[in-house]
Amino acid sequence: MNYKKRNLSCSLIISIFVASCIILPFSVPVVSNVIVRMNDDNATNQAIATLVDNAPNSIVVDYRSPMYSILISRVIRAAIWVSHGSEQGILADNALMLWGEFAKDIAITPSKDIVLACNSKQLESYVSPQEALLFDGSVESNLGALLVSLILGGVHSLNAIASKLISLATGQTPLMFLELTTLEFAWDTINFMIGLMLAGAGLYITQGVVNAIYGMGTLLFIDTALLARAVMGGY
Repeated sequence: MNYKKRNLSCSLIISIFVASCIILPFSVPVVSNVIVRMNDDNATNQAIATLVDNAPNSIVVDYRSPMYSILISRVIRAAIWVSHGSEQGILADNALMLWGEFAKDIAITPSKDIVLACNSKQLESYVSPQEALLFDGSVESNLGALLVSLILGGVHSLNAIASKLISLATGQTPLMFLELTTLEFAWDTINFMIGLMLAGAGLYITQGVVNAIYGMGTLLFIDTALLARAVMGGY
C-alpha cells in the first residue's frame, strides 16, 4: 500500500514538473522587441534587416506563424509590424487587409506597437496614439527602419541615418518605399529626390549664414576682450 502511495506521489510530482516546463514558456513575458514580417518582399525584408542591425534586442517572426502566435500576446517591449500600406489597408501575405481588421491584431499586444508601413496613420481611426506609433504618408524602408531603431534606443542610428541619406542620394542604395503600387513608388521617389536637393540647398545657405555670423562673432569677441583688458588694467 505504501509502495503504491509512493509511486502515486512520484507520478504526481513528475506530472507537475513536466506541466510546468510546458506551460511556463508560454506564460513568461517576452522582453525582446518583436518584429513582425507581414509580407515577404524586398522592401519589407530590407527594412527588417536594417531594424535587426540597429535595434537592440529584437526577434523576427512571420505574421501568423506558430512563433508569432506564441509570442505576440506577451510582448512587453515593442511590437514592430513591417509591410506595405495604402490609405485602405496593409499588405498581409500578399493580400490587402483593411486597417479596421488589422486593428484587431494591434489590440492583442500588451505593449505599444509601431507600424512601419506607408499611410499607417490611417489606423488612428481604430487605435489611440497611446497604443501605436504610426507613419503619415510615404515611408522609405531604410530610413523608416533607422528612425524606429532610434526610437527604440539605438543612439548610433543617428550616424547610420546620415550615411544612409548620402547613400540614397548618390544612388548607392536603391530607394524602396513601403507603398502598394508602382505609381505611388515612382511619385515618392521623385518627391524624395526633390526633398534631398532642397535640403542640400538649405544646408548650403545655412552654412554660409553661420560662417558669416561666426566671422562677426570672432571680431566682436576680439573687441570685447580688448575692452575687458583695458578696464582691468591690462590683465
